Amino acid sequence: MCSGCRRRYAREWYRTHAKRHEPLGRRSESAAASTPAEPRGRWAELVELGERRTREYLERMEGKRMAGRDRLIDWSD
Repeated sequence: MCSGCRRRYAREWYRTHAKRHEPLGRRSESAAASTPAEPRGRWAELVELGERRTREYLERMEGKRMAGRDRLIDWSD
């Protein structure tokens, strides 16, 4: 397949499949700029899962940082 055909095929594929990755559907630019969309349905569940995992990760890293401070050697003896 030549590079032109590959480009044409890729453009067509992305044009037909891009909608699958738009969780809230297509919105006009003015509507998207004026009101932030709240996630709905399965997308809301995935957003919450990502936020929860991020919070847990940050808490775990903070715990490791604090545990590292506890292990510091006291040389004042």
